[in-house]
Amino acid sequence: MNKIFGTNDNFDEYILNKLSNDGTKYLLTCYENLKKSNSEISWNYFNNYYNMFLSNDFWNKDYKLLFNIIITDIKLFNLTIKTDNLLDTIYELYKVNLNNFDNLFNLSKIIFKNEFIVENIIYHENWLFDSGLKNELSFLGILFNSINNDENWEQNIIKIHKLILILLKNNNIKKNIVKWFTNILNQNLKRKMIGSENETYLDCSNYNFLINITSVFYIFWNKSKNKNIDFNYLKNNDSELNWLINKSDEQNKYSFLNDCFFICFLGFDISLISLININNKLKEDIERYEELLNFNENSNDILKQMYDNKLKQLIKLKIDKLENNNKLLNNNKFINYYSNFLNDISIENKINIDEIYYSIIEGHNFFLNKNINNFNIKLIITSIKIINGDFTKNPHIRCDYLNFIANLMSKKILIQYLNDEYIKKNLFSSCIKLYTEIEKFNEKFTPRINIGYLIQYISSINTEYYNILQSLIKNELLFKKFINMILNDLTHMLNEGLIKMSEISKNKELEIESRELEYIKGSFYFAYDMLDLVIFLSKKFKDIFLTTELKYRFIEMLNNYLNKLVSKKSKELIVDNPQKYGFNPVLILEKISKIYSKYYNIKEFIEIVSNDIDNYNSKLMNKMIQILLKNDKLKWEISGRLYHLMNLIENNKKKEVIEYEDVPDEFLDPIIMTIINNPIMVPDMDLIVEESVIKRHLLTSETNPFNRKKLTLLQLDEYNKHDFVLNKIKKFNQKLNYWKSKYV
Repeated sequence: MNKIFGTNDNFDEYILNKLSNDGTKYLLTCYENLKKSNSEISWNYFNNYYNMFLSNDFWNKDYKLLFNIIITDIKLFNLTIKTDNLLDTIYELYKVNLNNFDNLFNLSKIIFKNEFIVENIIYHENWLFDSGLKNELSFLGILFNSINNDENWEQNIIKIHKLILILLKNNNIKKNIVKWFTNILNQNLKRKMIGSENETYLDCSNYNFLINITSVFYIFWNKSKNKNIDFNYLKNNDSELNWLINKSDEQNKYSFLNDCFFICFLGFDISLISLININNKLKEDIERYEELLNFNENSNDILKQMYDNKLKQLIKLKIDKLENNNKLLNNNKFINYYSNFLNDISIENKINIDEIYYSIIEGHNFFLNKNINNFNIKLIITSIKIINGDFTKNPHIRCDYLNFIANLMSKKILIQYLNDEYIKKNLFSSCIKLYTEIEKFNEKFTPRINIGYLIQYISSINTEYYNILQSLIKNELLFKKFINMILNDLTHMLNEGLIKMSEISKNKELEIESRELEYIKGSFYFAYDMLDLVIFLSKKFKDIFLTTELKYRFIEMLNNYLNKLVSKKSKELIVDNPQKYGFNPVLILEKISKIYSKYYNIKEFIEIVSNDIDNYNSKLMNKMIQILLKNDKLKWEISGRLYHLMNLIENNKKKEVIEYEDVPDEFLDPIIMTIINNPIMVPDMDLIVEESVIKRHLLTSETNPFNRKKLTLLQLDEYNKHDFVLNKIKKFNQKLNYWKSKYV
């Protein structure tokens, strides 16, 4: 034994001293000597000291050196298995190989094939943890975290998948691993919801770690033969964070495949999609810091210089973070996984978890922005159903899908699907329905612009859609609501811009912050888009604008802007560099002139314009024509129609028009306080009002403006068909006409 352990005297004392001084190196030397011996006594002696050494914290151990022998020597590995502190030893072997995937893989391959170790390792305190950062230092966490984002990434992911496949033969371990990653996802979901870019925030995991685990579960999902997912599998449909955790019950049997699907679903979302959102925030921060850095850049103030140095440091940190994130986002293999995963998803019925819809559309927007065309007819049809409100009433979700469809059109991707019968039948109707149902939605303007764009562009390239639009007018109420809201949006945003121009004109020193400047420009650009939509619709469907509910509002709007832009009032809108604010009065006049020209021979239009003495006169119309001709913005056929319209309006004005004064209240509409020309009675109130005024109100809000009760246009019309109401209206007209005759 002296040849093996190095001494004959004070045997145990010598070995203990050597363990204290040389530790692992001494034992491994003894082991090499022992391999040449068949002495059972020597082997037993070595086993005792080897077990004592690994099980006792008193001695320092070189686990790196131990690993190098164990990984190639199965006999020493088997001796290690028999030690009392086996699992702690294995964990230390993992720790010394942090970020060394090949070593960890080879070690795990040996360990996971040993049933004894596998059955016991899941009970070790370091097997899995319940928090984000610590998870990366658990047994599996170290393994997953060692896969680097390099050329070997996919090959190593596949290797890990095969390892985990060994573990999953044990059902207890299978559920254990699913719950482990579920907890990680739920923890990281909080970070995404808050929008933090800090990986240590809320004790979360790093993104490379999340990408690696998601990818392994994706391989499980992708290899399955049946990919029909039952979204009702989710245990708690109202939960935002714990909806991944599921327990087996009679109605809902446990399914590892379903677990893999939902783990992938949220895993892709909180890794790749979170990185995209964080990068957008980083870019905004960098831009904002650079603006601050450039502010008063010539200042020699010491505090300013110190502040600038701090800003430069922050900018560098943000840029470095952005570059690191971009490396992860350029992992094309992972992106392909996500692309294929999204294409496997088919939503046939309503899902009660909004996050599902959000995650899907965020993913598709990512691919759209990267110009990766992974879209199919199934996705387009699902999107239209969501826009229509078939699956959800959430306006955020419906508008997100509408904006996605509009972006598909802008990239010409949607064109290939326009001949599909479902799309032809439902795209425009869904868009118009959404437009009328998001009136109280704060972020309604972008989707409404996109709806206008879709209707105009698609109708211009596919005549079938123009015919479809014509058929939609049969639903007169819906279309009137649509037109009314277009006019509301147009006047609101154009007024916003003009008010700002007036303020700037009055105060040349007025400072406009960048965000306010963007809002002003946005207001004008939105108004221009809405004017284009009105031009398009008034060309194709001019009669709809002259219905009782819309005609006065529509014509007063045109006359009002004509007045503001060419009368003496226009001087209040003169500003330096109007292009800076997106303000182009000639462009507005050009668009208004096109709308006027559509009605150059419509009697009812001419009569209403001629009666609007507050806003319209022929001098204004003539001045508009001259301005447009001077700027070469008027085609000869439009100018001819405008002159013709102007003459007809003047001829109509020559008819005697009586301006009544001191009109009794009973003959005045209670909302706009003008004489009631077309009386109609409000249900259950014995109140007579102007028909066009009340109907226009009901297009926007289906409530009685006098008592806030539910009231629709249909209810109003039905009520006014009753004989007793008709009699009251008749008596009202008789009384009003009598008063007018006495007034004259």
